[in-house]
Amino acid sequence: MYTHSNQLQVVLPSLKKAGITQRIALGHIYKIKFLNNDLLIICASGGTSLYEINNWQRLWDIDCPAKCGTISDDGTTLALGWGQKIYIWDLRQRQLWRQLQIQTDDDITITCIAISSQGQFLACGDNKGTVRFWNLASITETPTMELSYPEEELEVVSVAIASDGKFLAATYIDIGDVIVWEIASATQVKMMTGETDFPSNSVFSSPDGRLIVCGSNGLHIWDMVAGTESKFLDSWHNNAAISSDSRLLAADNQIWELASQRNIVTLPGHPNYIGSIAFSPNSEFLAASSYDRVNILEIPSGKTMTVLETQTNFFIKKVAFSSDGKFLAIVSRNQVQLWNILSGEKIETIVSDMEWVQTVASNSDDYCFVFGSSLISDGNFNQICLWGNQSETYIQIPRNSCPKIIAISPDLKLVAFINSEHHVSLWEIASKQVVKNFWGHKGYIQSVVFSSDGKFLASGSDDGTVRLWDIASETEIKILEGCFSCINNVAIGNNGQFLSFSNCEQVHLWNMVSQDEVTVLEGYNNSVESVAISPDSRFLAAGDRDGIVKLWDTKSATEIQVLAGHTGAVNDIAFSPDSKMIATGSEDGTVRLWQI
Repeated sequence: MYTHSNQLQVVLPSLKKAGITQRIALGHIYKIKFLNNDLLIICASGGTSLYEINNWQRLWDIDCPAKCGTISDDGTTLALGWGQKIYIWDLRQRQLWRQLQIQTDDDITITCIAISSQGQFLACGDNKGTVRFWNLASITETPTMELSYPEEELEVVSVAIASDGKFLAATYIDIGDVIVWEIASATQVKMMTGETDFPSNSVFSSPDGRLIVCGSNGLHIWDMVAGTESKFLDSWHNNAAISSDSRLLAADNQIWELASQRNIVTLPGHPNYIGSIAFSPNSEFLAASSYDRVNILEIPSGKTMTVLETQTNFFIKKVAFSSDGKFLAIVSRNQVQLWNILSGEKIETIVSDMEWVQTVASNSDDYCFVFGSSLISDGNFNQICLWGNQSETYIQIPRNSCPKIIAISPDLKLVAFINSEHHVSLWEIASKQVVKNFWGHKGYIQSVVFSSDGKFLASGSDDGTVRLWDIASETEIKILEGCFSCINNVAIGNNGQFLSFSNCEQVHLWNMVSQDEVTVLEGYNNSVESVAISPDSRFLAAGDRDGIVKLWDTKSATEIQVLAGHTGAVNDIAFSPDSKMIATGSEDGTVRLWQI
């Protein structure tokens, strides 16, 4: 029984402590599941949301960043993995049940999670080749078992658990080897050697928990009860599904009867590559996606009943039937669509993220812009999108430009963008024309920013220089160079006192008034992707590729706060006008607001 809690959003305690106030967008979707005929749960990089499909109302939202996650087959338990932690949620009570922590000092990141059909057992794999197993009936957070790849450290890309918790399977990146362990004895009972040219990235168990399906030199199924192995296909594209009664197997464009190992149908006219496959609950229909459309096929004839054209311009990643088989949820890169199978009509669409959240600005009371690149019909990114409170504008820019590197002038009249590898252009919004160009860099330009008074422009490049430009005269007035490698980002404080830039794992701070030597701020484990200076020039914020944002005191050059909440690189940062709040935009498709 699912409760209807009055608490719309649950936020992780660690995010609350860091000062999170809001998350905008879900992020990149990786898992969907119908809990019953009325409820659909969507798991994404930024969080997880529960929707009532009758009115498409969001009933519950978990602000829990995750790079991987899964839901038990009975729809009662949700497990989300982020860094070295696993958060387990009770979906019936809609609350955090428990938290598991990997006890290690190494640079370990959880890469995949599996949970048994009834939610009793949980396993995870990491980026160093270790698989961990928990019996969730136990109150201890220590794994019951830890297993490692016998030869070298290889990332675990997929894990599976038998429903009775007796066997555990894992597959590894690059090589495609699949290993099956007996959990009670912690011994390896089966190893299927993969093909390095076409390694398997998937391993899963059948609904009855008897079979483990994996790709290793083709499609293999291991019967854990009989201890036998069967090979169904000589080649396989990692797309397969087993019917809810564990009677039928669909793989690529073929359907098999498992008991007799007989191919009962090859789907006519359907491409060999299929993005995602799902059986309806009664096994009468099969949904098979190809690029941005889904075919609904009748079983066992293989006849196409209807074709759903999503028009998303992205490959479909997941398809899932509702419990009564009347609805189908379709996931592409950044959206979920809900379709009525009987009528073939699209009911609703949820857009979960921006393609790249690149620049967040709050330049006036009337506008709050989010800039980024937009995919057009021929697959090229050559638009800049400007969103206001009551307006939406698309600016076409030259095809050889880079719409991911942009800046807006303080008076909201000009947009700066990289017009080619070595020069910056200014676009006048009113006339929709390029009005100025700035030449001088000898390497690819990575960042561009306006000064607060709109008189100057700063740019950073792969040539290891930061250049300051006078906009009115289109002339270069200052070059910062020295022992710098590629300059990733540049920021100028509102009062014009400080200029900051980053290269690799360092942040640099330069006093534009005193013109003292550049101060170096260190302590990052990955490339710094974004920098910003607060309007009062007291703070500097810098975000890295790991999704970590650090806040620094510009006067003392000391670290004062760490903001951890993104699962992808932090592309851009903006301070509120009163310097009390930070907005961070990430490759995980979310924007987060933090209280300083």
